[in-house]
Amino acid sequence: MDAMKFSETVKDAADLLKTAIPEMTQHKVPVNPYNYGIWYAYASGTYQGLNKELQQLLKAQGSITPQQTLDLYKKYIINDLLVVDKKLEDSYQSVMNSMSESANKTQQSTGDLEKQLAHSLKQLDDPGTQADLRTVINTIAEKTRLVSKNTQDFHHVLDDAQHEITRLKKELKEARAAAETDPLTKLYNRRHFDSSLSVAFADKDSSNSLALLLVDIDHFKQFNDNYGHLMGDLVLKAISQVLHDACEETHHIPCRFGGEEFAILMPKTTMREAKILAENTLKRIASLTLKDKKSGTSVSKVTASLGLSFAGPDDTELSLIDRADKALYKAKDNGRNQVVSL
Repeated sequence: MDAMKFSETVKDAADLLKTAIPEMTQHKVPVNPYNYGIWYAYASGTYQGLNKELQQLLKAQGSITPQQTLDLYKKYIINDLLVVDKKLEDSYQSVMNSMSESANKTQQSTGDLEKQLAHSLKQLDDPGTQADLRTVINTIAEKTRLVSKNTQDFHHVLDDAQHEITRLKKELKEARAAAETDPLTKLYNRRHFDSSLSVAFADKDSSNSLALLLVDIDHFKQFNDNYGHLMGDLVLKAISQVLHDACEETHHIPCRFGGEEFAILMPKTTMREAKILAENTLKRIASLTLKDKKSGTSVSKVTASLGLSFAGPDDTELSLIDRADKALYKAKDNGRNQVVSL
């Protein structure tokens, strides 16, 4: 499955497993790789189209056939991996083919002109041929016009190719950005977090500080149960905006870490600066006002627990995350809606 989209933490992946397996058992679906892949994606809500189709099949049949599973797997998971790369590959190949064809025409006509010039010079030097000067000149002129036309055509093809390559570069850049962006919250995803953390550790030294803040929404499952998943998505988006605003005009990196958990990676940041950002983020989340669009009534207050860690000289990427995670759970154990740093 697509690691770019399925970037949950071990805990979140385990929660999805606990959701997917009972569903599969209920609908008498064998737990094989394809079936589990579909039901895992279903439980995660990654592909809305897949969820809709699967629900329709279950409503109509009560279960899902192996062929239907394979069709859904190809349509939503395999194709999702291939569509961008295939599109860019086809466009690039089209540009290369066009340039090659035009270059061949230009090369052919230039070669024909060179042969004609050599032949004409031989005719003019050989008194036995008695070649007509006008005919020789007209032949050379025709060959020259063909070379000129093909050369102009080749320049046009080069111009078009340059524009197309520029467009493809932009599209590739956007595709890469999309691959490292969470589709719901528009924050960076876990894949980008992991690569950024590796870079930050590679750059870290005694003068280059590094802090990590983990943010987990309090009682999010209960919130989803009370107000529905659409309101849950609204909460995720609202908190994402808070994190985005907190990191604006800084080198901090806000990410969706998995499920209702977020992370802010803070390279070149002192512990004091990190604590100020964490406390401000906590206050901004607690001050959020959200309304149910259907009823217009305000929903219950949203809070979050925050765990902060600061990289020491002996830390690894895993130990930094582990300590922030422990700080986060300590914040929850202490009553939630607070920051704990370890």
